[in-house]
Amino acid sequence: MKHSVKSVVRVCCIAVAALSFSGCSALTDRWTITTVDDTASGPAPVHYEASIKSYLETRLKDPFSAHYRHLSAPEKHIENVQVVTQSPTLVNVNGRMRVTRKHCWRVAVEVNAKNSYGAYSGWTTYTFLFRGEDIMSAYP
Repeated sequence: MKHSVKSVVRVCCIAVAALSFSGCSALTDRWTITTVDDTASGPAPVHYEASIKSYLETRLKDPFSAHYRHLSAPEKHIENVQVVTQSPTLVNVNGRMRVTRKHCWRVAVEVNAKNSYGAYSGWTTYTFLFRGEDIMSAYP
């Protein structure tokens, strides 16, 4: 009699696990994606080198020790920004995501500057996204 109770419990556990996993796989397939094109990139930046140096002066530990190399010319770029406005849940299985395609100008530069200990930290590539003469975003 003990073997039959164990086998019934085992079958019930397997059935519950299978049903819960099958419900989760259906949640990931139900996304509504809205794409918005933001095409206002503006003219190509002209004074981008001065803008980049003034931007990094406020963020580096020792900006006067900074060395710059391989400054690229501005090139057209499309930045995809994804924002999840509603995640799928068990109650509401539809998720919503908004993708904004921002047209901009991309400039890359390598920077080597001193850190807090007074040693050079090594060459780091920074990417700057411009809209006209304004820096839209920057990331290493």
